[in-house]
Amino acid sequence: MQIVSNILSNAIKFTPCDGVITVRAEVIDGDLEIRIKDTGIGLDPKALETIFVMFEQSRPPSGQIASGLGIGLPLSRQFAEMHGGSVYARSEGVGKGSEFVVTLPVLEVRRAAAQSTQVSRFQQFF
Repeated sequence: MQIVSNILSNAIKFTPCDGVITVRAEVIDGDLEIRIKDTGIGLDPKALETIFVMFEQSRPPSGQIASGLGIGLPLSRQFAEMHGGSVYARSEGVGKGSEFVVTLPVLEVRRAAAQSTQVSRFQQFF
């Protein structure tokens, strides 16, 4: 899933070696909610307004080298929206970590119906 991969990649990149990244997923009211939370560098409130704009990057803390092209988060949001979902971020500020929440609608798979269709097609050959 490219959406989660892009967000996790950033969490890994901006969380120190002794930091923690947690991923939690659950279905809530028919939506899959995936939360990716880290204890990394966090985000300035102004950055929360721009990180989902293509080629925009938040300013890294002094001493840290900026990396990437600024396309991972915008693409994640676009992919989620294309599937009827959303992506948003929150942070209590620089040095306080970040949390990204991905929401996607859950599609119900009716296994019994799918299996009976497969059996019927199989039986047609005999």
